[in-house]
Amino acid sequence: MIINGTNYKLVYLDTNALSEFVNNTRKFTKNFLEKFADRKHMFVTSIYNIVELNKTKNDFKEKMKNSLGIIPLGILINIEAITNYENNNLDLGKD
Repeated sequence: MIINGTNYKLVYLDTNALSEFVNNTRKFTKNFLEKFADRKHMFVTSIYNIVELNKTKNDFKEKMKNSLGIIPLGILINIEAITNYENNNLDLGKD
């Protein structure tokens, strides 16, 4: 995925991975960052994952701000738009 001229490999955080990341279960966050925080990868998730986890009322919003607040995180739009950008090698810019 090209964003602002940089070609990133996307690392998708599904609901489970996002929950593990913000709760840091079994040092998940540290291990995950050691593997993927290399400026070649970009973390992405879906708004639906965030909405689902927010319903748990386990202070998810606050935990997410604390653990992901300083890490660039892409919030994905629908799969058709993502596929269109990828297939046409388009730069997403700041969107």
